[in-house]
Amino acid sequence: MKDNTGFFIVLMLVLLVGVFFGADFPLTGSKTEKSANNKGESRAQEERQLTESEIQQKIRDAQRRVEELQEEIKEAKENEGRSQYYEKVYFAGLYSPSNRNIDEEYVTLRTSYGLENPIDITGWTIKSRSTGRTATIPKGTNLFLPNNGYYSTNIEVGKNQYIYINTGSSPISESFRVNICSGYHNQFYNFKPYIQETCPYPIDDADSIPYSFENEPCLDYIEDMNRCEVQTESLPGFSSQCTEYINQKVNYPTCVSNHKNDEDFYRDEWRIFLKGSQPLWRISREKLDLFDKEGKIVDSYGD
Repeated sequence: MKDNTGFFIVLMLVLLVGVFFGADFPLTGSKTEKSANNKGESRAQEERQLTESEIQQKIRDAQRRVEELQEEIKEAKENEGRSQYYEKVYFAGLYSPSNRNIDEEYVTLRTSYGLENPIDITGWTIKSRSTGRTATIPKGTNLFLPNNGYYSTNIEVGKNQYIYINTGSSPISESFRVNICSGYHNQFYNFKPYIQETCPYPIDDADSIPYSFENEPCLDYIEDMNRCEVQTESLPGFSSQCTEYINQKVNYPTCVSNHKNDEDFYRDEWRIFLKGSQPLWRISREKLDLFDKEGKIVDSYGD
């Protein structure tokens, strides 16, 4: 936006001139007044004459209005470079590991609870003001299915969701939305932050094992199994049905197959990985900016 200094000077003069012209000052130096002998007319002119304090008040009012206009123009200038998603997606936290391990460096975004429509954030960028480095949010998969194929699409986030964006690479090779079975990944991979374990308990899906005296010890064993963990130890002499269930059905793929149509299957959380090769920001005295696809500012974080 161009410099509006000249505009404000002219505006000030116009307002102040309006003040004085609207004051109805008497023409004390005119021949008309000197020749006026009508006392009623003189009294009316005196009543119309503004006091000095009233004049000062009008000047202050004009100055105040000029300041208000300056603020309005300043705000309009800020809004011109502000994204339509301002206050809809915002920074919620920043973690910088002291060991500078990029797989542990992450920033947290959050979406507004009042968000009405999903927002496509693929192609948005994060920029560090201190290092000057930028990173672009990639595509991801809504449902991760190892060995069975999955599709990478633009990442769309809904209301009241948390988005953890790691600088490094994904332990499972893909950015993904968290679901109730995702806790199984913790057993073999290191996620920062840790994925909350909300998997169904193994006993909840053990309907295929018929209840019998022979299977009772096995069912007791399954009841004591932890959620979100596959069996890695050898089993006692259980029936073939029970052994098969524990070894082949208590895992992430089967959990997904059994529960992908549940109403609460998806969590309000995304894990996104930037696949960087170096830390994106400094440990301290850092400020990050989030830009949408049009290069407009969505939010800023830091000192």
